[in-house]
Amino acid sequence: MTGRTRVLSVLAIVGVLLAMTPLAKADVVLTLTGFVYADPNDSLNILNGFYVGDEVIGPYLITNSNDPTSTEWAVACDDISTTIPGLPYSWDATTTNPDAGAKFVGATLDGYSADVMYNAAGLLAAALMGDYAPDDPATIAAYSYAIWSIFDSGAIGAAEAAIDGTALDPGVAANALDLRGQALVAAAGGAHADSLTIYTPTGCIGGQTDLYGSTIDCNDYQGINASQEFLQASGINPNGTGFTGFKLPTPEGSPLATLGVDLFALFAGIFLLRRRILRNGGASN
Repeated sequence: MTGRTRVLSVLAIVGVLLAMTPLAKADVVLTLTGFVYADPNDSLNILNGFYVGDEVIGPYLITNSNDPTSTEWAVACDDISTTIPGLPYSWDATTTNPDAGAKFVGATLDGYSADVMYNAAGLLAAALMGDYAPDDPATIAAYSYAIWSIFDSGAIGAAEAAIDGTALDPGVAANALDLRGQALVAAAGGAHADSLTIYTPTGCIGGQTDLYGSTIDCNDYQGINASQEFLQASGINPNGTGFTGFKLPTPEGSPLATLGVDLFALFAGIFLLRRRILRNGGASN
Protein backbone atom coordinates (compact mmCIF):
# COMPACT_ATOMS: atom_id res chain seq x y z
CA MET A 1 0.00 0.00 0.00
CA THR A 2 1.46 3.36 -1.00
CA GLY A 3 1.71 6.33 1.32
CA ARG A 4 -1.05 8.12 -0.57
CA THR A 5 -3.34 5.08 -0.35
CA ARG A 6 -2.74 4.85 3.40
CA VAL A 7 -3.64 8.53 3.84
CA LEU A 8 -6.82 8.13 1.81
CA SER A 9 -7.78 5.05 3.84
CA VAL A 10 -7.26 6.92 7.13
CA LEU A 11 -9.31 9.86 5.88
CA ALA A 12 -12.09 7.53 4.82
CA ILE A 13 -12.16 5.90 8.26
CA VAL A 14 -12.21 9.30 9.96
CA GLY A 15 -15.07 10.36 7.70
CA VAL A 16 -17.09 7.29 8.62
CA LEU A 17 -16.46 7.85 12.34
CA LEU A 18 -17.50 11.50 12.09
CA ALA A 19 -20.65 10.53 10.22
CA MET A 20 -21.51 8.05 12.99
CA THR A 21 -20.88 10.54 15.83
CA PRO A 22 -23.90 12.60 16.98
CA LEU A 23 -23.02 16.28 16.74
CA ALA A 24 -24.46 19.29 18.52
CA LYS A 25 -26.59 21.46 16.27
CA ALA A 26 -26.07 25.10 15.40
CA ASP A 27 -25.66 27.66 18.18
CA VAL A 28 -28.62 29.65 19.45
CA VAL A 29 -28.97 32.58 21.80
CA LEU A 30 -31.42 31.92 24.62
CA THR A 31 -32.87 34.59 26.89
CA LEU A 32 -34.53 33.90 30.21
CA THR A 33 -37.43 36.35 30.39
CA GLY A 34 -39.45 35.18 33.37
CA PHE A 35 -41.29 32.37 35.07
CA VAL A 36 -44.56 30.63 34.30
CA TYR A 37 -45.37 30.58 37.99
CA ALA A 38 -44.51 34.01 39.42
CA ASP A 39 -44.50 34.96 43.08
CA PRO A 40 -47.88 36.66 43.68
CA ASN A 41 -46.17 38.98 46.19
CA ASP A 42 -43.68 40.21 43.57
CA SER A 43 -44.63 43.70 42.41
CA LEU A 44 -42.81 43.21 39.08
CA ASN A 45 -44.59 39.86 38.60
CA ILE A 46 -41.69 38.39 36.60
CA LEU A 47 -38.63 39.26 38.64
CA ASN A 48 -39.03 36.55 41.26
CA GLY A 49 -40.31 33.08 40.59
CA PHE A 50 -42.12 31.07 43.22
CA TYR A 51 -39.66 29.63 45.74
CA VAL A 52 -40.13 26.12 47.15
CA GLY A 53 -37.34 24.69 49.27
CA ASP A 54 -35.19 27.77 48.50
CA GLU A 55 -35.32 27.16 44.73
CA VAL A 56 -37.37 28.83 42.00
CA ILE A 57 -39.60 26.14 40.55
CA GLY A 58 -40.27 25.79 36.83
CA PRO A 59 -41.44 26.01 34.17
CA TYR A 60 -39.35 28.97 33.02
CA LEU A 61 -39.86 31.29 30.06
CA ILE A 62 -37.19 31.71 27.37
CA THR A 63 -36.90 33.16 23.89
CA ASN A 64 -34.83 31.53 21.14
CA SER A 65 -32.86 33.53 18.58
CA ASN A 66 -33.79 30.98 15.90
CA ASP A 67 -37.47 31.81 16.38
CA PRO A 68 -38.31 34.93 14.30
CA THR A 69 -41.56 35.45 16.25
CA SER A 70 -39.68 35.91 19.57
CA THR A 71 -42.26 33.68 21.22
CA GLU A 72 -41.71 32.88 24.90
CA TRP A 73 -41.38 29.12 25.33
CA ALA A 74 -41.88 27.19 28.55
CA VAL A 75 -38.90 25.02 29.50
CA ALA A 76 -37.77 22.90 32.43
CA CYS A 77 -34.36 23.03 34.11
CA ASP A 78 -32.32 19.88 34.80
CA ASP A 79 -29.48 21.57 36.69
CA ILE A 80 -29.97 22.77 40.26
CA SER A 81 -26.35 23.64 41.05
CA THR A 82 -25.77 26.38 38.44
CA THR A 83 -27.21 29.85 38.92
CA ILE A 84 -28.34 32.55 36.51
CA PRO A 85 -26.97 36.02 37.33
CA GLY A 86 -29.99 38.15 36.56
CA LEU A 87 -33.19 38.65 34.64
CA PRO A 88 -33.48 39.06 31.75
CA TYR A 89 -30.33 37.12 30.90
CA SER A 90 -28.99 35.85 27.56
CA TRP A 91 -26.40 33.18 26.81
CA ASP A 92 -25.08 31.10 23.94
CA ALA A 93 -26.26 27.49 23.78
CA THR A 94 -26.31 24.46 21.55
CA THR A 95 -29.03 21.88 21.07
CA THR A 96 -27.49 18.59 22.14
CA ASN A 97 -28.41 15.00 22.92
CA PRO A 98 -27.53 12.61 25.77
CA ASP A 99 -24.81 10.95 23.69
CA ALA A 100 -22.91 14.06 22.62
CA GLY A 101 -22.61 17.56 24.03
CA ALA A 102 -25.19 17.46 26.81
CA LYS A 103 -24.01 18.64 30.22
CA PHE A 104 -24.43 15.30 31.96
CA VAL A 105 -23.06 12.98 29.28
CA GLY A 106 -21.63 9.88 30.98
CA ALA A 107 -23.67 10.36 34.16
CA THR A 108 -25.29 7.37 35.86
CA LEU A 109 -27.91 6.98 38.58
CA ASP A 110 -28.69 3.66 40.29
CA GLY A 111 -27.41 1.81 37.23
CA TYR A 112 -29.35 3.92 34.73
CA SER A 113 -27.39 5.45 31.84
CA ALA A 114 -27.35 9.13 30.87
CA ASP A 115 -29.63 8.32 27.94
CA VAL A 116 -32.26 6.85 30.27
CA MET A 117 -31.80 9.74 32.70
CA TYR A 118 -32.39 12.36 30.02
CA ASN A 119 -35.42 10.47 28.67
CA ALA A 120 -36.81 10.28 32.22
CA ALA A 121 -36.29 14.02 32.64
CA GLY A 122 -37.96 14.56 29.26
CA LEU A 123 -41.02 12.61 30.40
CA LEU A 124 -41.24 14.69 33.56
CA ALA A 125 -40.71 17.93 31.63
CA ALA A 126 -43.44 16.99 29.13
CA ALA A 127 -45.83 16.23 31.99
CA LEU A 128 -44.91 19.48 33.74
CA MET A 129 -45.65 21.51 30.60
CA GLY A 130 -48.82 19.62 29.71
CA ASP A 131 -50.31 19.26 33.17
CA TYR A 132 -49.25 22.64 34.54
CA ALA A 133 -51.72 23.83 37.20
CA PRO A 134 -51.26 27.43 38.42
CA ASP A 135 -53.15 26.72 41.64
CA ASP A 136 -51.01 23.75 42.68
CA PRO A 137 -47.41 24.87 43.34
CA ALA A 138 -46.73 21.80 45.50
CA THR A 139 -47.22 19.40 42.57
CA ILE A 140 -45.26 21.65 40.22
CA ALA A 141 -42.45 21.77 42.79
CA ALA A 142 -42.44 17.96 43.02
CA TYR A 143 -41.92 17.73 39.25
CA SER A 144 -39.11 20.32 39.36
CA TYR A 145 -37.29 18.54 42.18
CA ALA A 146 -37.79 15.16 40.50
CA ILE A 147 -35.99 16.44 37.39
CA TRP A 148 -33.21 18.05 39.42
CA SER A 149 -32.66 14.95 41.53
CA ILE A 150 -32.12 12.79 38.43
CA PHE A 151 -28.86 14.61 37.73
CA ASP A 152 -28.07 15.64 41.31
CA SER A 153 -29.19 12.98 43.78
CA GLY A 154 -28.52 15.39 46.67
CA ALA A 155 -30.91 18.06 45.36
CA ILE A 156 -33.83 17.00 47.55
CA GLY A 157 -31.72 16.39 50.64
CA ALA A 158 -30.10 19.81 50.35
CA ALA A 159 -33.51 21.44 50.00
CA GLU A 160 -34.82 19.55 53.01
CA ALA A 161 -31.86 20.76 55.05
CA ALA A 162 -32.76 24.34 54.06
CA ILE A 163 -29.30 25.80 54.54
CA ASP A 164 -30.27 29.09 52.89
CA GLY A 165 -34.05 29.23 53.13
CA THR A 166 -37.29 27.48 53.82
CA ALA A 167 -37.12 23.71 54.12
CA LEU A 168 -38.70 21.58 51.42
CA ASP A 169 -42.06 20.22 52.53
CA PRO A 170 -41.72 16.47 53.31
CA GLY A 171 -44.73 15.74 51.11
CA VAL A 172 -43.15 17.52 48.15
CA ALA A 173 -39.87 15.66 48.74
CA ALA A 174 -41.64 12.28 48.88
CA ASN A 175 -43.63 13.01 45.72
CA ALA A 176 -40.48 14.16 43.92
CA LEU A 177 -38.70 10.88 44.68
CA ASP A 178 -41.81 8.94 43.65
CA LEU A 179 -42.00 10.81 40.34
CA ARG A 180 -38.29 10.29 39.70
CA GLY A 181 -38.64 6.55 40.26
CA GLN A 182 -41.65 6.28 37.94
CA ALA A 183 -39.87 8.27 35.22
CA LEU A 184 -36.67 6.21 35.35
CA VAL A 185 -38.54 2.90 35.18
CA ALA A 186 -40.67 4.13 32.25
CA ALA A 187 -37.65 5.52 30.38
CA ALA A 188 -35.65 2.34 30.94
CA GLY A 189 -38.54 0.47 29.30
CA GLY A 190 -38.41 2.71 26.24
CA ALA A 191 -40.95 5.44 27.03
CA HIS A 192 -39.90 8.95 26.02
CA ALA A 193 -41.23 12.41 25.24
CA ASP A 194 -42.63 12.86 21.74
CA SER A 195 -40.33 15.84 21.38
CA LEU A 196 -37.29 16.65 23.52
CA THR A 197 -34.78 19.44 22.92
CA ILE A 198 -31.80 19.85 25.25
CA TYR A 199 -30.30 23.35 25.40
CA THR A 200 -26.76 23.11 26.76
CA PRO A 201 -25.03 26.43 27.57
CA THR A 202 -21.74 27.33 25.88
CA GLY A 203 -21.01 30.88 27.04
CA CYS A 204 -22.19 34.13 28.57
CA ILE A 205 -22.86 37.20 26.39
CA GLY A 206 -21.10 40.33 27.65
CA GLY A 207 -22.52 43.81 28.17
CA GLN A 208 -25.80 42.76 29.80
CA THR A 209 -27.62 44.46 32.63
CA ASP A 210 -30.39 43.01 34.76
CA LEU A 211 -33.70 44.64 35.74
CA TYR A 212 -31.94 46.45 38.59
CA GLY A 213 -29.47 48.03 36.16
CA SER A 214 -26.52 45.98 37.45
CA THR A 215 -23.91 44.85 34.93
CA ILE A 216 -23.60 41.07 34.63
CA ASP A 217 -19.99 39.88 34.95
CA CYS A 218 -19.43 37.10 32.42
CA ASN A 219 -16.14 36.12 34.09
CA ASP A 220 -18.22 34.20 36.62
CA TYR A 221 -20.34 32.46 33.98
CA GLN A 222 -18.03 30.80 31.51
CA GLY A 223 -18.66 27.94 29.11
CA ILE A 224 -21.05 25.26 30.29
CA ASN A 225 -21.62 27.20 33.53
CA ALA A 226 -23.03 30.21 31.69
CA SER A 227 -26.49 28.99 32.60
CA GLN A 228 -28.46 25.98 33.65
CA GLU A 229 -29.25 23.35 31.05
CA PHE A 230 -32.88 23.56 29.91
CA LEU A 231 -35.28 21.02 28.42
CA GLN A 232 -38.11 21.73 26.00
CA ALA A 233 -40.45 18.75 25.83
CA SER A 234 -43.95 17.82 24.78
CA GLY A 235 -46.09 14.69 24.58
CA ILE A 236 -45.50 11.22 25.96
CA ASN A 237 -44.67 8.22 23.76
CA PRO A 238 -45.17 5.00 25.78
CA ASN A 239 -43.33 3.00 23.10
CA GLY A 240 -45.07 -0.22 24.04
CA THR A 241 -44.47 0.13 27.78
CA GLY A 242 -48.06 0.93 28.71
CA PHE A 243 -46.89 4.12 30.41
CA THR A 244 -49.60 6.78 30.20
CA GLY A 245 -48.54 9.32 32.79
CA PHE A 246 -47.52 9.84 36.38
CA LYS A 247 -49.59 8.86 39.38
CA LEU A 248 -49.33 10.58 42.75
CA PRO A 249 -51.20 9.73 45.95
CA THR A 250 -54.39 11.71 46.50
CA PRO A 251 -53.66 14.34 49.14
CA GLU A 252 -55.54 14.01 52.37
CA GLY A 253 -58.18 16.60 53.19
CA SER A 254 -57.03 19.80 54.84
CA PRO A 255 -57.63 20.25 58.59
CA LEU A 256 -60.38 22.77 57.84
CA ALA A 257 -62.11 20.39 55.45
CA THR A 258 -61.84 17.56 57.98
CA LEU A 259 -63.18 19.84 60.69
CA GLY A 260 -66.11 20.77 58.45
CA VAL A 261 -67.00 17.11 57.91
CA ASP A 262 -66.72 16.40 61.65
CA LEU A 263 -68.94 19.35 62.55
CA PHE A 264 -71.52 18.31 59.96
CA ALA A 265 -71.58 14.80 61.42
CA LEU A 266 -71.90 16.23 64.94
CA PHE A 267 -74.84 18.52 64.06
CA ALA A 268 -76.52 15.76 62.07
CA GLY A 269 -76.21 13.45 65.08
CA ILE A 270 -77.63 16.08 67.42
CA PHE A 271 -80.53 16.72 65.02
CA LEU A 272 -81.39 13.02 64.75
CA LEU A 273 -81.05 12.55 68.53
CA ARG A 274 -83.34 15.54 69.15
CA ARG A 275 -85.97 14.14 66.76
CA ARG A 276 -85.81 10.80 68.51
CA ILE A 277 -86.20 12.42 71.95
CA LEU A 278 -89.18 14.48 70.76
CA ARG A 279 -90.80 11.42 69.14
CA ASN A 280 -90.37 9.37 72.27
CA GLY A 281 -91.69 12.20 74.40
CA GLY A 282 -94.80 12.50 72.19
CA ALA A 283 -95.46 8.81 72.40
CA SER A 284 -95.39 8.83 76.18
CA ASN A 285 -98.03 11.55 76.47
